[in-house]
Amino acid sequence: MEFSEEKRRIPELASIPVVVVTAAGGEVRRRGDSIPAIAYIEKPFDIDRLLATVQEACA
Repeated sequence: MEFSEEKRRIPELASIPVVVVTAAGGEVRRRGDSIPAIAYIEKPFDIDRLLATVQEACA
């Protein structure tokens, strides 16, 4: 959560997309307002899905 606060505060970081990889599952999604992300990927994750998500975010 500290990261997202800093990300919002620093203009150069504000436009960088965030992908959350978590073992907490739905708990993190429920707190989604405090961790704004373009995707939430739960562990264990599929590497192809992770790479596709990151590739999409960088496009």
